[in-house]
Amino acid sequence: MTTHAPQTAQSVTLPASLDEAVAALTAMPAAVPVAGGTDLMAAVNKGQLRPAGLVGLSRINEIRGWQYQDGHALLGAGLTHARMGRPDFAALIPALAAASRAAGPPQIRNAGTLGGNVVTAAATGDSLPVLAALEADLVVLGPLGSREIPVSHLLAGRDLLAPGELVAFVRVPLLHAPQVFVKATGRTGPARATASVAVVL
Repeated sequence: MTTHAPQTAQSVTLPASLDEAVAALTAMPAAVPVAGGTDLMAAVNKGQLRPAGLVGLSRINEIRGWQYQDGHALLGAGLTHARMGRPDFAALIPALAAASRAAGPPQIRNAGTLGGNVVTAAATGDSLPVLAALEADLVVLGPLGSREIPVSHLLAGRDLLAPGELVAFVRVPLLHAPQVFVKATGRTGPARATASVAVVL
């Protein structure tokens, strides 16, 4: 049996702002934006993806935190699962914090990001049931400006991003209501979900 080493991307760009990232993706539409890379590198290593280029988002500070806006939390797509699992974030959005703490072993939680979890849209994506239950919207930036997409559209399997676009933020309503996330796995400890449920009352 012959195995092939994963091919590396043709070029890597490291923009310092969202505008620079959009410009880089517009100039090279086949490039893939990457932050933590936990899902991307797994796909590359399995031979499922051969990106023509990478646009690294790790230097863009504006997507690594959150802010309050009109009764919503505007969450940066670069927020890591580890950051969202902390007590201060849990007081803000408890179910999303619980999902973040269940996202996998520490090395995945430290590197994996909210934006990556959303864009990959894997059936095992821990944040997706919570964001759908909270009726969150994705804030997408591209060469034509910004637009918002309900997370539920992503779960319905609709095409998400046009060439040159990236998910910059997730707008989540701040609800003073009970909310919970429960995840079932096939084994003890961190693992991919067999099923997961988010409930918001």
